[in-house]
Amino acid sequence: MRASIRSPSGESRWPLQAVLLGLAACAAALSPARAENLDVIQYNVQFVAPWDFSRASPSHYPNTEERARAIGQALACYDIVALNETINDRRRRQILAAMEAAAAACGKPSRFGGGNSFQLLAGPSLPPAAQGWPSLAALAAFARSDVPMAVTDDEVAIVTRLPVIASGSHIFGSARGTDALTAKGVLHARLGRSGAARPGDAIEVFVTHLQANHAEIRRSQFAELAAFVATRAEPGLPALLLGDFNIDGAAAARADPQGEYRNMMRHLAPLGFRDLGLALGGTDSWERRRIDYIFLRGEGLQARDARVETFGELPFDALSDHAAVTAALRWARAVVPTPP
Repeated sequence: MRASIRSPSGESRWPLQAVLLGLAACAAALSPARAENLDVIQYNVQFVAPWDFSRASPSHYPNTEERARAIGQALACYDIVALNETINDRRRRQILAAMEAAAAACGKPSRFGGGNSFQLLAGPSLPPAAQGWPSLAALAAFARSDVPMAVTDDEVAIVTRLPVIASGSHIFGSARGTDALTAKGVLHARLGRSGAARPGDAIEVFVTHLQANHAEIRRSQFAELAAFVATRAEPGLPALLLGDFNIDGAAAARADPQGEYRNMMRHLAPLGFRDLGLALGGTDSWERRRIDYIFLRGEGLQARDARVETFGELPFDALSDHAAVTAALRWARAVVPTPP
């Protein structure tokens, strides 16, 4: 017998099933879209000097508030921003402040209770015991091996319109030269669609910056990076891995079976990551080598577009010595089964 709604006189008006279907249709019409667009960017901003008064070297871009704020204005409409070389705390805060100031023009509502548009996470951070001047033992280890002697930290950062619901970081166990003076590693953030994200409705984001110039150090760091990602990422969640890898991804480099790119993908492919920049050009100072990357995994994230963005003319008047890599993504809403 099919249940129905009856009038006071006892006459059947509408089958209950039809009413329920109508209510379900109304709920679907009022609910948020099943997927949303995300604009993502990876950018090495070259603020490597912890002080504010000069550049780290004559060849570096100006270490100025003006440049930091110009970068922030350029990044304000992105949803997930991965930054490298953010050692300078003040410049990092100025980038964030400029992003907040310009965010209203992007037409994207805040997902935070305080009304701010962004949340910033920087790292890896040195533990308190490792901060300050290095000990004699650390100096000796640095002199005779590739053990880092970090005196600065927070070398990478994530700026996000999505709330951070979990985070972590890892400092690489090996580094060489000036790279060994900062806490190089990988930063992780799990981002929810909102502060009260449903189970499974989140994205894993990892940001890193690998050793410059020394391929053998990068191989060691990459093994640590892959192990960290495998440990931190929930298997069912979509994931992004972004960073300056200092590994050439141009077509000729990809064709070398013994090359660094193939070694990198031997670590990443088993984790489900795919390279979004295969058709892109160079991202270094002369736009010759593609060393900045966005990797994606999971059916819940689909790439609609990927581009190189110079923010000016490299190497003359761009905002940094790297080009950025951008991706327009479509993020499907997680389907959570209803308990019977």
